[in-house]
Amino acid sequence: MNAPSPSQTAQPPRPSLLWRLGLAAAFLGLLIVEWLLRLFSYRRVCALLVMTSPRPDASRADRARALAYGRLINKAGKRLPNITCLRRSLLVWWMLRWARLPSVLKIAVKHSGGTTSHSWVEHDGIVINDAPDIALLYPIVFSDVLNPEELARS
Repeated sequence: MNAPSPSQTAQPPRPSLLWRLGLAAAFLGLLIVEWLLRLFSYRRVCALLVMTSPRPDASRADRARALAYGRLINKAGKRLPNITCLRRSLLVWWMLRWARLPSVLKIAVKHSGGTTSHSWVEHDGIVINDAPDIALLYPIVFSDVLNPEELARS
């Protein structure tokens, strides 16, 4: 029997300190969003998130950075109980605002054997924190009436 080559036994590289700090911040952010949504209405949470973040620059686009935020927050969300797609998406949307990247929080519904809702974030025309074709599965979108920026103004 042949001994395994070094490439077969090599451990994956350890995440950088910056990545680990980002993951810790994502955990904390998700817990805060969870706590806020338990205490206040969606409208009030949206108003708070808008008030505590800078306005995005509509001319900016950074898909790589946006996707990195989505991956980081999804990774943290999978390790915490009761963290729904809405909580993850609100945090991704808020973090993109802090990066001054424009984004759209999508909240949609599908009817197939019952009603199911789902949320995700899009930046520069691409889905950030979900499957690229998620919009095809959830055809009824309420983003116009549930847009956090619009709710914060009303």
